[in-house]
Formats: sequence, structure tokens, C-alpha cells
Amino acid sequence: MKRVLVLVLTLLVISASCFAADDVGQFAVEQKMADEVVSSLTGNSVSYEQLSKSFTANMKQSFTPSGFANMKKQIKERIGTIKNFNFVSFTRQYNLKNGYNNVDDLVYYGAAGKEKYARLTVHFVEENGARRISSFDVSPINLAPQKGAAKK
Repeated sequence: MKRVLVLVLTLLVISASCFAADDVGQFAVEQKMADEVVSSLTGNSVSYEQLSKSFTANMKQSFTPSGFANMKKQIKERIGTIKNFNFVSFTRQYNLKNGYNNVDDLVYYGAAGKEKYARLTVHFVEENGARRISSFDVSPINLAPQKGAAKK
């Protein structure tokens, strides 16, 4: 009886890891593309031309090099120079009725100064059998003072 139970548990573990292998590979591809977005926003080490290779066809049409330069300028005016972004979460958009809708989000938080922070969200979809960036946005994070905090 114990051998049968061990065999069943072993088969369950092996099958679960096989199912997760595709997800891990997909996540690795998406994280590499998102890291290029991070590099383009924090240090200019990735050009628009390099970055746009990961865009969907629709995003390439609507988000031009001048639009990218304008976005970076607006970020600098609103938030400041972003020093870093750190990966925080990976989310699959899921609808209880329809299931997974093929959209993944990677979220990063970053610092732009002593009191300024930003959130970067990169959205991915599948296009022509490959994962592509469908959009990304940077928004400031306003930290509200905690209630009841002692003043020094």
C-alpha cells in the first residue's frame, strides 16, 4: 500500500513539473523583454530600435521613436530620473467564465529619488506564435503618510 501511495505521489509531482515547464519558459522570455524596457528607461542602454523588436505590430505602429522619446521626457518631468526598477510580480489575466485570456503582466517598482517612486507594468500577448509586448506604462507612486505616525 505504501509503495502504491509513493508511486502515485511521484507521478503527480512529475506531471505537475511537466505542465509548469512551459509556463517557466514563457515567463523567462517575457522577463528578458521586460528587462529591456527597464534598461531603456533607466540608462539608455537599450535603443528604441532594439526595444521595438519585442513589440506587437499594433504597438510598433502606434508607439513611434518620437513617442518613446516624448514618454521618457514626461517621466523625467513627473517623476524624475528613474534609478532602478526591481521585479515584483508576474500576473496572468484570468476570467472565471472564459479562463486565461493570453495576457500576462510583469510589474516592477523603482526609485527616482529620495521620496519619489514609480511602478512599471509591462503587458504581453501572443502574436504569430511568439510573446510580444502589447503595451507598458510607468506611473508615479505617492506614499501617503501613515496615520498615527509619531512626528520627530
